[in-house]
This record gives sequence, structure tokens and C-alpha cells, in this order.
Amino acid sequence: MDEAPVDASAPEGVRAVQGAPQATLIAPPVNDEGMARRYICWLGPAMAFAAALVGQIFCVAVTGRGLWMMLGAIGLAAILTPMLTLAADGVLGQLRQAGGVWVGLVLGCLIGRLMGQLAWGEFFEATLVLGAWITAMGGVAMLAGRGLGKLAAGESLAGALVTAMAIAWLGWPVWMSRELKGQEAAAIVSRMTSHHPLFAMNSAVRSSGAWQEAGIAYRHTALGQDVPTNPFPGSWPMIWSHVMLGAVAGAASYGCERRLLQSRP
Repeated sequence: MDEAPVDASAPEGVRAVQGAPQATLIAPPVNDEGMARRYICWLGPAMAFAAALVGQIFCVAVTGRGLWMMLGAIGLAAILTPMLTLAADGVLGQLRQAGGVWVGLVLGCLIGRLMGQLAWGEFFEATLVLGAWITAMGGVAMLAGRGLGKLAAGESLAGALVTAMAIAWLGWPVWMSRELKGQEAAAIVSRMTSHHPLFAMNSAVRSSGAWQEAGIAYRHTALGQDVPTNPFPGSWPMIWSHVMLGAVAGAASYGCERRLLQSRP
């Protein structure tokens, strides 16, 4: 059998047989829409990160670089997390939003830590407390958003409601402590403070002293005065309880979203 003629003009090491079909390499098309969606899905978390970082830097400038800097992060998280979490669509997008808030606050606190005297062990434990607090608020906000989403401005209403609940929970040592008296009140306070974000943060950053003994706080709370209180109940009970609350609420929100998607034709 005669050999097929070879194309002598082909580069050395590559000889194409004349008349044989040649393979053609075609570059895959660029999916501009997919790339745009990928950038957009991270735009919201970037904005949440920026808002939290700027707010925490301002907090560090106002409150200082110790315990009150970390307590300020707890307060900022209560304001930013519910509304920014519900600014995204879908469970994954909302988790990114909440994560952006946590990273921004932690970075702002890190800047204060590098300028102050806070020990690294205290700082890392404080970031866990902050993360548990954001997890709880994010999960509850997601669930509230699913429940009120059918109403006009339902998600905005859900975010405002969760923010109000978070501020009320943070502030009960001030607005409720004057009504607590006696041994029964001391037992109730002991259980509540062991799961309270401010006391958990104070337990993580205990080298700065008790927050309720500071000047402005001492004048507005009866805890540690009329009501015996352990200022350092530990941070882990609060961390576990708030993580579990956020996980259960987030799972319920995810289940509601799946049922809604399955019910659509």
C-alpha cells in the first residue's frame, strides 16, 4: 500500500497528511454574564465589610482600644447585621453579608488591638464572641425575612424588628435591672448574664475590669450593686447558645426557601 503524501510545509516535528481531516482548536466563548454575576454577588459583602470597618474604626477612635472597643463592636453588629444580611437574596448571599460584617468588625478591632494593650488570647476569644453574636442575629434575621417577606417592605420590617430585639437584649442590664430585687432576682440574673453578649465579651477581655463598674455604666445599672452579679461568667455559654440559635434559625430559613422554590411551577 502506498503511503499518503505528507505536507512538507508543516513545522519540523509535525507532518500533516494531505487530504486527512485536520482538527481545529476553538476557544470557548467568554460568558460575560456569568462573570458579571460573580462580581455582583461579592459586591454586597464588600459593602457590608466596608461599612463595618469604617464604623469600627470610628468606634475605636471614640471609645479607646480596650474593653469598650470590643463592646462597641457588639453594638455595631446589632445595628448593621440584620439590615445588611437581608439586603441580599438567598441563604448563601445572606451568609456572605453577615460574614462581611464580621470580617470588617474584626479587622477594625485588630487595628485597635495593634495600637493598644489587649492580649492576643483575649482578642481571639473576643472575636469568637462577636462571631456568635452575628451568627444569632443573622440567622434570626433570615428567618424573620422569610416570614415577613410577602408583606410590603417586609424584609426592611424584619431587619428593623431584629435590630430592636437585639438592642433590647443588650440593654436589659440597664432598663430592667432596677426592677430586679431579692434572691430570686439574683438567680434569674445569674442565668441571663451567662448568655449575655456584654458579659461574655467582658469575660473574654477581663483584664480591663468589669464594664458595669465603669463611670457611666455604674450610674445606670443595679447589677453588681443592688443585685449580686458575677461580672465574668465566662464566654463559652454565650458562644454556644447564640451559635445554636443562629444555626437553627438559619436552617429553618433554608427549609422555607427550598419549599418556596419547590412550590413554584
